[in-house]
Amino acid sequence: MEQFADKGFAAVRIDEIAASAGANKQLIYYYFQSKSDLYESVLEHMVEETSKMWDFLETAPSLEAALWRLSDWSEFSAVWRRLLAWEGLEYGSGDGTIRLEAARTASWSRWVAIVRRAQERGEISADLDHEMFALLLISMSGITTSLPQVAKMVVTHAEPDSKEFQQRYLELITTMVKSVSPERR
Repeated sequence: MEQFADKGFAAVRIDEIAASAGANKQLIYYYFQSKSDLYESVLEHMVEETSKMWDFLETAPSLEAALWRLSDWSEFSAVWRRLLAWEGLEYGSGDGTIRLEAARTASWSRWVAIVRRAQERGEISADLDHEMFALLLISMSGITTSLPQVAKMVVTHAEPDSKEFQQRYLELITTMVKSVSPERR
């Protein structure tokens, strides 16, 4: 998982994965027929872990509480966001195939449902496209991982992975969510 998150699918080499895992290359090929199979296994694991996260977020009493809970998954989600960033770069230059698309779409639809329920509870305006708003919130949460250098330059040299930066950023996101509530319009 970390190798794919650090280098992207195209640059990862099985012998490097074997070395970092303390295994031999042949053993990896015994369990996984190809690098693609190994990558899909990583994605399956990420979907399983993300499912646990959605379970946790779905019990939140509000969208704001869900966003704060999301920050509790920061270590796992940082690796996941880096992997997604690499996948996005490779998707743009590849054949347009999304690996495990159906399972991953089903997983992401749980986030969309959380946002839709918040809209139904009146936490955010009914005028908002809940799918686009869900995408915006995910994009905002991932920007510090995918473009940390820009975050550091824009936010006066603050380190995007610091607790202080993350706290300040999450406060901004939750303030933005509150600002699109029907009571504030």
